[in-house]
Amino acid sequence: MLKGHGFVAWSLSDAVRAEATRRGLGHDRDTLIHIANDLRKHHGGGVFAQRIIAQIREAQALHPQQHFAIDSVRSPLEVEELRKLPDFQLWHIDAPIEIRFRRAIERGRSEGAATLAEFRAKETAEDTDDPHKQQLGNTLRMADVHLQNVGTLHELTELVRSQLPQAFH
Repeated sequence: MLKGHGFVAWSLSDAVRAEATRRGLGHDRDTLIHIANDLRKHHGGGVFAQRIIAQIREAQALHPQQHFAIDSVRSPLEVEELRKLPDFQLWHIDAPIEIRFRRAIERGRSEGAATLAEFRAKETAEDTDDPHKQQLGNTLRMADVHLQNVGTLHELTELVRSQLPQAFH
């Protein structure tokens, strides 16, 4: 939806997937989490944000008016790095875990969990206070905008559109 409003999409997970490929490893959730935690441990909690910021600055040199949407922000240190970008806002778009699990299954992405209980256990394991690991709760509490995605895709689109600055309408 944001692409339709002129945004270019970036994902911090792309940097993790690139590292997995470089190491000759798969892109399953557990492998990506292990690689991400390893890179955070050796290069700091903001490593993925730093890599994306470098790419964004290169893109902005060519297109100064370009706007960006960045997903997969999972660490407060990533947020601190991203806040160095002008006009950065962190949005937390969430849904109850049952809805997120059902949607993952419908997309064919079980996220390595066959049951809701396994899905919940994986999410719990990803929410730590360790700066070298994912800190979902601490990161989400830093959000500037909080939205609940409990309806249809059309309803989410309208909800997001209602929160965009007027210049994007």
